[in-house]
Amino acid sequence: MTKIVESSDNMDNLIESNSHFAFEKMRKNKDYFKSIENTQDPKVLWIGCSDSRTSPEILTNCDDPNSKSAIQYAVEHLKIYDIMVVGHTGCGAIKAALDYKHVEGDVATWIKPIYNTYKRYSKEINSLKTDEEKVNELSKLNVKRVVSVINHLDFFKESAKKGKHINVNGYLLDLHNGQLKNLHLNKTNFHDGL
Repeated sequence: MTKIVESSDNMDNLIESNSHFAFEKMRKNKDYFKSIENTQDPKVLWIGCSDSRTSPEILTNCDDPNSKSAIQYAVEHLKIYDIMVVGHTGCGAIKAALDYKHVEGDVATWIKPIYNTYKRYSKEINSLKTDEEKVNELSKLNVKRVVSVINHLDFFKESAKKGKHINVNGYLLDLHNGQLKNLHLNKTNFHDGL
Protein backbone atom coordinates (compact mmCIF):
# COMPACT_ATOMS: atom_id res chain seq x y z
CA MET A 1 0.00 0.00 0.00
CA THR A 2 1.36 3.40 -0.99
CA LYS A 3 1.48 6.00 1.74
CA ILE A 4 0.32 9.45 0.70
CA VAL A 5 2.68 12.11 1.97
CA GLU A 6 1.83 15.77 2.22
CA SER A 7 3.97 18.04 0.06
CA SER A 8 6.98 19.68 1.65
CA ASP A 9 7.48 23.40 2.12
CA ASN A 10 9.84 23.32 -0.88
CA MET A 11 7.13 21.91 -3.12
CA ASP A 12 4.54 24.32 -1.72
CA ASN A 13 6.94 27.22 -2.44
CA LEU A 14 7.46 25.93 -5.97
CA ILE A 15 3.71 25.75 -6.62
CA GLU A 16 3.23 29.22 -5.13
CA SER A 17 6.04 30.63 -7.31
CA ASN A 18 4.51 29.00 -10.37
CA SER A 19 1.13 30.49 -9.55
CA HIS A 20 2.70 33.94 -9.19
CA PHE A 21 4.61 33.50 -12.47
CA ALA A 22 1.46 32.43 -14.37
CA PHE A 23 -0.60 35.26 -12.87
CA GLU A 24 2.01 37.88 -13.83
CA LYS A 25 2.31 36.54 -17.39
CA MET A 26 -1.49 36.59 -17.80
CA ARG A 27 -1.73 40.06 -16.25
CA LYS A 28 0.74 41.43 -18.79
CA ASN A 29 -0.66 39.47 -21.74
CA LYS A 30 -3.90 37.53 -21.30
CA ASP A 31 -3.12 35.46 -24.41
CA TYR A 32 0.45 34.58 -23.38
CA PHE A 33 -0.14 30.89 -22.71
CA LYS A 34 -2.41 30.52 -25.75
CA SER A 35 0.36 32.00 -27.90
CA ILE A 36 2.94 29.46 -26.74
CA GLU A 37 0.68 26.46 -26.25
CA ASN A 38 1.16 25.01 -29.73
CA THR A 39 4.53 26.55 -30.53
CA GLN A 40 7.83 25.01 -29.65
CA ASP A 41 10.91 26.48 -31.24
CA PRO A 42 13.91 26.07 -28.93
CA LYS A 43 17.27 27.18 -30.25
CA VAL A 44 19.62 25.38 -27.87
CA LEU A 45 19.64 22.13 -25.90
CA TRP A 46 21.40 22.76 -22.58
CA ILE A 47 22.83 19.66 -20.94
CA GLY A 48 24.06 20.46 -17.49
CA CYS A 49 23.93 19.53 -13.85
CA SER A 50 21.08 19.12 -11.41
CA ASP A 51 23.08 21.11 -8.85
CA SER A 52 20.80 23.90 -7.65
CA ARG A 53 23.61 26.39 -8.25
CA THR A 54 23.54 25.66 -11.97
CA SER A 55 20.73 24.70 -14.29
CA PRO A 56 18.60 22.12 -16.15
CA GLU A 57 19.33 18.39 -16.45
CA ILE A 58 22.34 16.27 -15.69
CA LEU A 59 24.02 14.20 -18.30
CA THR A 60 27.08 12.30 -17.23
CA ASN A 61 26.26 8.91 -18.69
CA CYS A 62 24.99 9.05 -22.26
CA ASP A 63 24.29 5.32 -22.22
CA ASP A 64 21.14 6.16 -20.31
CA PRO A 65 18.24 5.74 -22.77
CA ASN A 66 16.44 8.74 -21.28
CA SER A 67 19.40 10.99 -22.02
CA LYS A 68 19.84 9.65 -25.54
CA SER A 69 16.14 9.94 -26.32
CA ALA A 70 16.03 13.53 -25.06
CA ILE A 71 18.93 14.46 -27.32
CA GLN A 72 17.46 12.56 -30.27
CA TYR A 73 14.08 14.24 -29.83
CA ALA A 74 15.71 17.67 -29.65
CA VAL A 75 17.77 17.03 -32.80
CA GLU A 76 15.19 15.24 -34.94
CA HIS A 77 11.90 16.79 -33.90
CA LEU A 78 12.64 20.16 -32.34
CA LYS A 79 15.27 20.91 -35.00
CA ILE A 80 17.94 21.94 -32.50
CA TYR A 81 21.21 22.99 -34.14
CA ASP A 82 23.18 23.85 -31.01
CA ILE A 83 23.86 21.64 -27.99
CA MET A 84 25.64 23.06 -24.95
CA VAL A 85 27.26 20.58 -22.57
CA VAL A 86 27.91 22.51 -19.37
CA GLY A 87 29.96 21.38 -16.40
CA HIS A 88 30.69 23.55 -13.41
CA THR A 89 33.33 24.24 -10.81
CA GLY A 90 33.03 22.53 -7.45
CA CYS A 91 30.72 19.78 -8.78
CA GLY A 92 29.63 17.20 -6.18
CA ALA A 93 29.42 14.36 -8.72
CA ILE A 94 32.98 15.09 -9.81
CA LYS A 95 34.12 15.12 -6.16
CA ALA A 96 32.39 11.76 -5.67
CA ALA A 97 34.19 10.33 -8.71
CA LEU A 98 37.52 11.37 -7.20
CA ASP A 99 36.56 9.40 -4.07
CA TYR A 100 34.90 6.53 -5.93
CA LYS A 101 35.80 3.82 -3.39
CA HIS A 102 33.31 5.31 -0.94
CA VAL A 103 30.37 5.56 -3.37
CA GLU A 104 27.77 2.81 -3.53
CA GLY A 105 24.61 1.74 -5.36
CA ASP A 106 23.04 3.65 -8.21
CA VAL A 107 25.21 6.69 -7.53
CA ALA A 108 28.31 4.58 -8.16
CA THR A 109 26.85 3.37 -11.46
CA TRP A 110 25.88 6.91 -12.41
CA ILE A 111 29.35 8.38 -11.84
CA LYS A 112 31.35 5.40 -13.14
CA PRO A 113 32.00 7.08 -16.54
CA ILE A 114 33.42 10.10 -14.70
CA TYR A 115 35.58 7.83 -12.56
CA ASN A 116 36.84 6.05 -15.68
CA THR A 117 37.83 9.44 -17.11
CA TYR A 118 39.62 10.20 -13.85
CA LYS A 119 41.52 6.89 -14.01
CA ARG A 120 42.61 7.65 -17.55
CA TYR A 121 43.94 11.10 -16.63
CA SER A 122 44.81 10.48 -12.96
CA LYS A 123 48.50 11.31 -13.39
CA GLU A 124 47.69 14.75 -14.82
CA ILE A 125 44.88 15.42 -12.36
CA ASN A 126 46.83 14.28 -9.31
CA SER A 127 49.74 16.54 -10.27
CA LEU A 128 47.53 19.55 -9.55
CA LYS A 129 48.12 21.19 -6.18
CA THR A 130 44.66 21.68 -4.72
CA ASP A 131 41.52 19.57 -4.52
CA GLU A 132 39.64 22.44 -6.14
CA GLU A 133 41.97 22.36 -9.16
CA LYS A 134 41.56 18.58 -9.42
CA VAL A 135 37.75 18.80 -9.31
CA ASN A 136 37.66 21.55 -11.91
CA GLU A 137 40.06 19.75 -14.26
CA LEU A 138 38.04 16.53 -14.06
CA SER A 139 34.88 18.57 -14.67
CA LYS A 140 36.42 19.90 -17.91
CA LEU A 141 37.49 16.40 -18.94
CA ASN A 142 34.00 15.10 -18.23
CA VAL A 143 32.48 17.80 -20.45
CA LYS A 144 34.88 16.71 -23.21
CA ARG A 145 33.82 13.10 -22.68
CA VAL A 146 30.13 13.94 -22.96
CA VAL A 147 30.70 16.03 -26.10
CA SER A 148 32.54 13.08 -27.63
CA VAL A 149 29.80 10.62 -26.65
CA ILE A 150 27.11 12.82 -28.19
CA ASN A 151 29.09 13.15 -31.41
CA HIS A 152 29.23 9.35 -31.64
CA LEU A 153 25.54 8.59 -31.06
CA ASP A 154 24.16 6.66 -34.06
CA PHE A 155 21.28 9.03 -34.78
CA PHE A 156 23.66 11.97 -34.46
CA LYS A 157 26.00 10.52 -37.08
CA GLU A 158 22.97 9.80 -39.31
CA SER A 159 21.91 13.44 -39.07
CA ALA A 160 25.39 14.49 -40.19
CA LYS A 161 25.20 12.12 -43.18
CA LYS A 162 21.91 13.79 -44.16
CA GLY A 163 23.64 17.17 -44.14
CA LYS A 164 22.33 18.47 -40.83
CA HIS A 165 25.25 20.06 -39.01
CA ILE A 166 24.74 20.26 -35.26
CA ASN A 167 27.13 22.23 -33.09
CA VAL A 168 28.05 20.44 -29.87
CA ASN A 169 30.20 22.57 -27.63
CA GLY A 170 31.46 22.25 -24.08
CA TYR A 171 31.46 24.91 -21.40
CA LEU A 172 32.50 25.25 -17.78
CA LEU A 173 30.38 27.43 -15.49
CA ASP A 174 32.56 29.10 -12.87
CA LEU A 175 30.44 29.32 -9.73
CA HIS A 176 32.81 31.92 -8.25
CA ASN A 177 31.82 34.53 -10.82
CA GLY A 178 28.88 33.09 -12.78
CA GLN A 179 30.80 33.15 -16.07
CA LEU A 180 30.52 30.45 -18.74
CA LYS A 181 33.88 29.54 -20.28
CA ASN A 182 33.86 28.03 -23.77
CA LEU A 183 36.15 24.99 -23.73
CA HIS A 184 36.45 25.16 -27.55
CA LEU A 185 35.65 21.51 -28.15
CA ASN A 186 34.92 21.61 -31.84
CA LYS A 187 35.69 18.51 -33.90
CA THR A 188 39.17 19.70 -34.82
CA ASN A 189 40.52 20.00 -31.29
CA PHE A 190 38.86 17.50 -28.97
CA HIS A 191 39.99 13.95 -28.50
CA ASP A 192 37.49 11.27 -29.47
CA GLY A 193 39.33 8.80 -27.28
CA LEU A 194 38.05 10.24 -24.00
